[in-house]
Amino acid sequence: MSYHGADPIVFEGVSNVTATPSVQLGTERVYQGEKYRYVYSNGQISPGYGAALSGTSGHSVVATGVVSGELCAGFVKHVTLTTGTYGWLLTRGVVDAYNGMTNSAPADGDVVYLATDGKIRTGKGAPATSATDFVGGCVLGKVLSAGASGGTGASLSLIYVSVF
Repeated sequence: MSYHGADPIVFEGVSNVTATPSVQLGTERVYQGEKYRYVYSNGQISPGYGAALSGTSGHSVVATGVVSGELCAGFVKHVTLTTGTYGWLLTRGVVDAYNGMTNSAPADGDVVYLATDGKIRTGKGAPATSATDFVGGCVLGKVLSAGASGGTGASLSLIYVSVF
């Protein structure tokens, strides 16, 4: 029997956050039909926020668009990754994500981009005014359940995300 290509055996949940790595950075796993990647957080990232790659390792992330042009590495789904910790990002699955558009609400079926602050934005609303308005510049998901305009208490939208 061959085990090549099998998922790694991981002895922790996808909501586990640690100060020291418990598995190899970049490890990917499937949990309840969703795909996750193990990363190092260079800044605090709360549930509902996407993370952009922030270093040369390919496994260090931040929830800010200061690193404009970077691709989305995934979304924090379960528990906050504080600065200097290790944890799991959702790379394929369903997550409640924060709306980054102040004057526009995502609608069912809208395609989603990563905004400059780790929130999401769609192709509608105020036009992008700089390269950092769309961090990765590529579609990373689709709205499944509409949300409210950003800046409100109900600015979460349920999205399906699929990132590299």
